[in-house]
Amino acid sequence: MAIKLPSRSSVLARASQQAQQRRDRTPRQNPIAQFVRESRIELRKVVWPTRQEATRLTLVVVGVSAGMGLVLGGFDELITLAFNLGAH
Repeated sequence: MAIKLPSRSSVLARASQQAQQRRDRTPRQNPIAQFVRESRIELRKVVWPTRQEATRLTLVVVGVSAGMGLVLGGFDELITLAFNLGAH
């Protein structure tokens, strides 16, 4: 049983074709540099809040957080009181 080897010309033709395909590809860019570039482009599109809007929204968040803290603290105290009364 004989093994048919590819001819020298077909090997050279295939190698030449593969080399051409590698040259035709777009060069790879550094992914970190590409990320930074794209991030800067996206940040230019952002509509930033004014100082007054940022201050007002910050106060809203602090107020809602404090209110929820008081409500949850009150529930916790009620539950603790109920369990302590039931234990006696």
